Amino acid sequence: MKICIEHILEANVLELAVSKNEMAECCTCNNTNICIDSECPDLHNMLRAIIRYFYDEWRYNRHLGGDDTHSSIIQESNFIFKDEVFLNKERAADLDGDFWSMEPYFDDDIGVSLFAGYSDGMQNMPLESIINDEDRNITSLQNKLEISNYYEHEDFIKNSISKYVGEFDYILKEDDELYRARVGYANSRAAFSGGFTRVEVKYYSPFCGDKISAVPPLIANEGRANRTGVSFLYCATDEYTAISEVRPHPSDIVSIAKFTTKSNLKLFDLSYPHLINYYHCETSLKKLRTYATIAKIFNVATPPSQKGRYLVTQLIANAIRQLGYDGIIFSSTVGTGKNIVIFTPEKASVIEGSEYVVNISSVSYKYKEERVIGKDDAHAIYTDEFAT
Repeated sequence: MKICIEHILEANVLELAVSKNEMAECCTCNNTNICIDSECPDLHNMLRAIIRYFYDEWRYNRHLGGDDTHSSIIQESNFIFKDEVFLNKERAADLDGDFWSMEPYFDDDIGVSLFAGYSDGMQNMPLESIINDEDRNITSLQNKLEISNYYEHEDFIKNSISKYVGEFDYILKEDDELYRARVGYANSRAAFSGGFTRVEVKYYSPFCGDKISAVPPLIANEGRANRTGVSFLYCATDEYTAISEVRPHPSDIVSIAKFTTKSNLKLFDLSYPHLINYYHCETSLKKLRTYATIAKIFNVATPPSQKGRYLVTQLIANAIRQLGYDGIIFSSTVGTGKNIVIFTPEKASVIEGSEYVVNISSVSYKYKEERVIGKDDAHAIYTDEFAT
């Protein structure tokens, strides 16, 4: 069945469809457009690569207790395709058949396998997702940076990232609007609300110009990408994310401004994997281990109480800067959009007259209960005990 690009959400599948440039009638909207065939071997390999990048085998292998299947993952709400693709029951059944019947096993140099399979009648070790198969050389940097200077590791991290130069480029166009927020405001005044009451209403002057732009290096505190005394410009792709990133409290007044860049900027994309050059086989896909580990470190939230929490991310950012990039785009842990850091703040400017203020009415939190030592660990094997 043919699915047109208007119903494709996942960036890699969309790029694959555009690259094939097959014009056909879409099975969902019946319009003639660029489509991808649900039986296309290249699509199946891309879908396998996406699953393997994000999911451990036990998640979708029912023999290992998995709750999902590879087909149900592909059909997850607003993941690969828009929900309307699966609204028609007959069409959904046909697509489920196409995805369920995808070839699951390949030699490493031929394709991407979904299952580890068996050897000599014994179950092989289940496949681990690329994002969980961490590069220990990268994850060990935190401990090393706590006892040695950052410049001793610059060559290593730069060489690790350099093999992805050109593969993870994100072009920020000069007409793309960015948002930046700051808790507080420049001034406020009270006025009568009118009518027969003397109730006051407040008017605010938002922070403008330099007051909401990047701070000067002399007073720049450390951030995820910058060391103390280094001034980078942090923005977000939408209003909600910009507000969320400054962690306001209820009743806080937050100033917001829109920014644009003065020219197209080349960013290194740590927000989502670019699989188009890596999806063809297992050997290629595994080359993303280092990228996935770097992206995972950069995108994970760290509590302010954690000493040296930005040591590794600052090392990563500086290496990306040295490799000729203008900045980084990465995921937000608190907002719905993405974060952008621009290494040279002068390359972006406030849109004149775009400043405004908002009043934070409420803040919500997502949380999960964690395992308790002495209560939930009856069958746990602690790593520190195993090491001894």
